[in-house]
Amino acid sequence: ADSYGLYATVGDGTFAPNQSRIDDLYARTRELDPDNPRLFLRQAHQHFYVDRDYQLGINEYNDVVKKQPSNVLYLNSYGFALLSLARRDMALECLRRGTELDPLQPLHNQQLGSALTVAGEFEEAQRYLEHAGSLGFPNALMLADLAVESGDIQLLRNQLHRDVKEWGEYGAYYPLYKSILAFNEDPQKAQEDLS
Repeated sequence: ADSYGLYATVGDGTFAPNQSRIDDLYARTRELDPDNPRLFLRQAHQHFYVDRDYQLGINEYNDVVKKQPSNVLYLNSYGFALLSLARRDMALECLRRGTELDPLQPLHNQQLGSALTVAGEFEEAQRYLEHAGSLGFPNALMLADLAVESGDIQLLRNQLHRDVKEWGEYGAYYPLYKSILAFNEDPQKAQEDLS
């Protein structure tokens, strides 16, 4: 049952999931294990994000986390739902717990870093975002958001430099890079500084 539920949740990377296929996989999960938490997680996603019945969705996320309090996927799903309702303290508690349970998962570190940015805890956010990057998560835009939110010009400059150097005109920051050069009194020096 867990395999069907997991497959329906994340797929296998070889097909673009469609709702009919997902419904079939969850139906099979329900047949094998009607109390499977993935079913309740799916229901919470449906109520919260699709139906926009936020209170019902939050209650269902809470129930799922109570059933499996050490499941990182459930903690992070609940944490992000709470964050979107501006329940920051509870959201950060869930996201921190998930990251403690799985500190080497880049997505969890990125999610916590992004949530900390929203909460205004910039130094801690930077640590988690940089750790996510060191684990392979493409976090350039998250670090830029952090730099802008915190007013850290040096961080923005470092991120801009890293992105342009690595990706050239295809990088996320190339348009910003070109704008800075266009408005700089000495574009040649600005370009040398960023190289």
